[in-house]
Formats: sequence, structure tokens, C-alpha cells
Amino acid sequence: MTSPTSPATAPTNATPTDTAAAATPTAATNAATTNAATTTNATTNATTTSAATTNAAATNAAAINAAATPPGTHPTVTPPSTTPTATAPNVDPAATPPGTNPAATPPGTKTAANPPATNPTAPDTDPAASDTALAPPHTASAPPHTASAPPHTAPTPPAPLPRPSTPPTAADFLARHRGGGLFTETVNQRVGSYLAVAAHRLRLAPSALTLINLVLGLAASVAVVMLAPAAARGDVPAWALGLGALLLWQLAYSLDCSDGQLARVTGMAGPAGARVDILCDVAVQISLVAAISATALAHAPETPIWLVAVFAGTWMINLVTSVLASSNTASASLMTSTSLPVRVVKLVRDYGAVVTVCGVVIAFVPGLTPWLMAAFTAVNGLFLLASIGQSARKAGLVAPPHHPEA
Repeated sequence: MTSPTSPATAPTNATPTDTAAAATPTAATNAATTNAATTTNATTNATTTSAATTNAAATNAAAINAAATPPGTHPTVTPPSTTPTATAPNVDPAATPPGTNPAATPPGTKTAANPPATNPTAPDTDPAASDTALAPPHTASAPPHTASAPPHTAPTPPAPLPRPSTPPTAADFLARHRGGGLFTETVNQRVGSYLAVAAHRLRLAPSALTLINLVLGLAASVAVVMLAPAAARGDVPAWALGLGALLLWQLAYSLDCSDGQLARVTGMAGPAGARVDILCDVAVQISLVAAISATALAHAPETPIWLVAVFAGTWMINLVTSVLASSNTASASLMTSTSLPVRVVKLVRDYGAVVTVCGVVIAFVPGLTPWLMAAFTAVNGLFLLASIGQSARKAGLVAPPHHPEA
């Protein structure tokens, strides 16, 4: 029969054996750990070598792309085709518990005893990032310029310069006149067309011609008024004074015709220019009335003052009716026929013919100037009465019947 103390004593006697047996698994564990660490380091070194190889391949590819890129084209950086698998950092073998696979350590676990390996080709770069950290994909804000250079084409020859338009001729200006009496259309409008051509070449505005008309007309009238007493005494040749005034009055009237032609051909006609034209015409005709009256009083002092006043008043009938006709207020003529006899009769109111007669009388028969005044007074007075009768007839003398509302 066995003593009760035998089982307790047996383990004590077996201590060296058990200790050796226990030492055997520990050595095996240390060997496994050493092998795992060696494997991990080898894997890390392989990964580092693979990353360096990949970087070198990417660098060579970029150099090849840069060499193959045509001039003027933005090179496109091709990201690495293969991203190496992230490898867990080294694990301290002493910290690995027995029976644990070091490769199963979660990625990203770092220990102070074994820092991650460093990629010699990319300083301060985590090898876990591999080539993604070294050469990120090209993400420039501007898209890669892939458009090919446009084909070389021959330069288009410049378009020929437009030929300058043909300047208007005297016939062009004459075709745009506003009419007038027989003498005006035959002489003054034709002379005015040539004056308009000259003004167009000199780049003068129509109002410039109107002001020249004013200056010439006033100059002729003032000369007659100033020299009429001397011509009556014989100190100044009457013919020179009369013909000089006639020439200036005709030139002024031709300018008065040309300003309208120039305005219509060049498109510069407007109410402002028409107003200037009318006011200048009034001034010139007032001066003409003063010149005729001064000549009559100088050569025939017995001329009645009332005749001078009536002559001056009725003289303006022509101008007033012309203004009314231009504004379509009284556009109808008393004699609408355009036959030659009718036009000859109308010469008594044709301004071109009137100033011609006045100039000839002052030059050669200045003593008949009072009779000239009386004739014009009669003609203009009769025309005024006829115009009043015609306008009243058109306006109507009897009111229409009144129909009260039901």
C-alpha cells in the first residue's frame, strides 16, 4: 500500500526534468518569434525594394511621356498602375505573446522598440503610403491639354479697302433743288449746284453757306445805302454801284439755293438749319428794301414816305408765303399751271428776277426807282389779296349744320 506522501514527493524529484521540458517550448517559441521577425523584416525590405522599383518605373515613364509629348502640349502624368499593398510595420518580437503570429498583427501598430523602416528613395515618407505619397496622381486644377496643334494654314489675304464713294456732282445737287420761278431754276439753282460741289469738297456745312449768303447780301445792301447820295451827286459811278450790288445779291441768292441742295444731298437737312435759313433770308431782304428806298430818296427826294412804308410792308409778302408753303400751311399756288406763259407772268415774284431788275435800275436808271417801288407794291399787294381770298375759301365761310344730340 502506497504512502500518502508519495504523490507529493514525485513532482519534486522530477523538477530538473520538468524544467528542461518547460525550457524546450520556450526555446521553440523564441525561435518562432525570431523567424517571424526575420520574415517581417524581409517582407518590409521587399516592400521597400518594390516601392523603390515602382518609383523608378514611374520616373522612367514620366521621362518617356515628357520626351514623347509634342511641343506646346501639357504633359500628362500617369499615376502608378499598381499600388503596393500596405505592409504592417515591424513588430517587436519581445512584445509578441507566445503562440501569436506576428504577421497577424493589425496594420498601423507601431512600437517604440522597432520604428518603421524608412524608404531610402523618399526621406521622411511612411512606407505604408508607398508610391501614393511619393507621386500622387496629377490633379492640377486645369485639365490636361490634349488638343492637338491646329494644322498650319496659309494666311488669308486682307480684304481690299473699300473704294471711296464717288463725290456728288453738280447734276446730283441740281436734282435735289426745291424749285422756284423760271429765272431761279434757270440761273440761281444751277449756279447753286456748283457752289454746293465746292462746299462739299471743302467740307462746309449747309449753315456755313447760309451765313455766307447773309454776309454778301448785307454787304451789297449796305454799300448801296452808303453810296447812294454820292452816286446821285455823280461822285460815284451809278453803274458800278448798281452792277456791283447786282453781282453780290445774285451770288448771295445762289448760295441761298445751294445750302438747301447740300443739306438734302448730304442728309444734313433739319429744322435748325431751316430756321437759320429763314432768319438770314429775312435779314437780307430787309437790307434790300433799305437799299432800294435809299436809292429812291437820293435820286428822287420827292418820293412819298407812305410809298416807302407800303413798299417795305408788301415786300415781305413773298417771304411769308414762301414760309407758309414750306410748312404746308398754304401749299397751293394761285396759278398751278406750269406752262411757259404762266411762268413768265410769275417772274414778277421770282426773287432772282426781282433782284436783277433792282440792280439794273440802280445801275442805269436810278431816277426810276420810285416807280419800281410802286410797281412792286402793287404786285405784292394784289398777290396778298388773292392769297387771302383763296385761303378763306378753303377754310370755309359757312359753318356746317349743327345736329344736336338726341
